[in-house]
Amino acid sequence: MSKTANKGFRKNFLFIILIVAFVSLPLATMVFADTTSTQFSHQITEGILSVDIVDGAGNTVVSPSVGFSSVSYSFVAQNTTGTLGTASEKIRVTNATTTAAWSLNIAATGGVSAVWSDGGTNTHPYNDVTSADNGRLTVDPSGATLAAVDVGCTTTDITKGTADTFISGTVNSIDLLTAGALAGTGCRWDLTGVSLTQRIPALQEVATYTLGMTLTAL
Repeated sequence: MSKTANKGFRKNFLFIILIVAFVSLPLATMVFADTTSTQFSHQITEGILSVDIVDGAGNTVVSPSVGFSSVSYSFVAQNTTGTLGTASEKIRVTNATTTAAWSLNIAATGGVSAVWSDGGTNTHPYNDVTSADNGRLTVDPSGATLAAVDVGCTTTDITKGTADTFISGTVNSIDLLTAGALAGTGCRWDLTGVSLTQRIPALQEVATYTLGMTLTAL
């Protein structure tokens, strides 16, 4: 065989070896590869029933307050009025539980012994036992506005309370809302426009008076 023929043979042989090596590489990879699988999971647990005071954007109001109408010094008992729940301070109830029934009430933070106070010696009752003219606070949610916050939620089976007046030992808390068994779960509601009327005793000293109140969802 000539040298030229030998050269041609070697080239062809090397070419065949390279092809075999190239084809064999993925086959070898397939032979030695292995797989396994796993299953991911996560759980969403039941939340809580809660109440908050929020602004128009739904953010918590740090120091909510209700301003009553100003009155002048008087020789007779008189009324001052206010509104609990406004566009910038809405009462928001959140039911993140699977239980439909709940209620929302209001009571004095200091209990039945609490009083309107100027921070000093001047005080007057919010729940006097003897007479309304001695100082009583009336809460009327009947004309308030209740609105569902979330899409798909409604105000079905949520009832607004009726007008009631604080009297020590008799009426210590007043219901604003009551949800029944058909009320939605996983929903939020905003309450605005609860009417407040405080009867101020005659001859009450000139001052600015405050009274802490607590909203409770249960």
